Amino acid sequence: MTDHSSSSKPKFTLDESFDYTIFLSLTLAPDKDQTILIQILHRDWTRNINEQHLYLQSFNSQDKKLVTRNASDSLKPIWRGEWIAYIAGFTGEGSVEGVYQENQGRLYSLNVVSGQIERWADKFKGAMNDFALLENGRKGVILLGQLNTEIQIYTQQSTYDPLIKLTGWNGTSENLVTTCVENKSTIAFIHSSFDAPQEIYYINTIDQLNSAKKVTNENKLFTERNLPKGTSYRWANKDD
Repeated sequence: MTDHSSSSKPKFTLDESFDYTIFLSLTLAPDKDQTILIQILHRDWTRNINEQHLYLQSFNSQDKKLVTRNASDSLKPIWRGEWIAYIAGFTGEGSVEGVYQENQGRLYSLNVVSGQIERWADKFKGAMNDFALLENGRKGVILLGQLNTEIQIYTQQSTYDPLIKLTGWNGTSENLVTTCVENKSTIAFIHSSFDAPQEIYYINTIDQLNSAKKVTNENKLFTERNLPKGTSYRWANKDD
């Protein structure tokens, strides 16, 4: 039993109050393996950084295996079979390939048996903001990739196959989710643009993204008013 008596404990300092670990998500092993995937956010006060670790912890011992020091703190990893998929790179402390300057997300998968790590969409020049599995991973992944102000939907069958941009609407897609029934995936997402407010859409055929059906109509008022028109600009420094 833990002794909670304060008489024998040193006083809590101000610096120590910042040295706290927050558990962001838990994912149990998909088989009978007594292992849990733990996602944490830890403030390292001495180095003035946030550590966003993802690691495997055994139930039966204190053994743990680090997956990455640089996990996204807003997206929960996915564990299917021998593979764990996660987005890393938001903290700007480097990637699996080495240190890099761009502060943007990249999608990786880890084989928990072999330890092999693979990067998805490795030729993509922008940031990977979100992902989900197609047919529980049998058809690869569906991703949200950002280039400039546009966040579009892409698919990739495997890390060896090309990344395919789906024909869809201009603007921003967010909060991508999928489910699979009878080997068919249903995809739902949030979409908005300069001309269309945020609403939720769904589609049963990924190749017909332009035919996605609207689920909600919460922001109908914004479609009935003459709103200011938005324009995106790209700032360039001639000295760069």
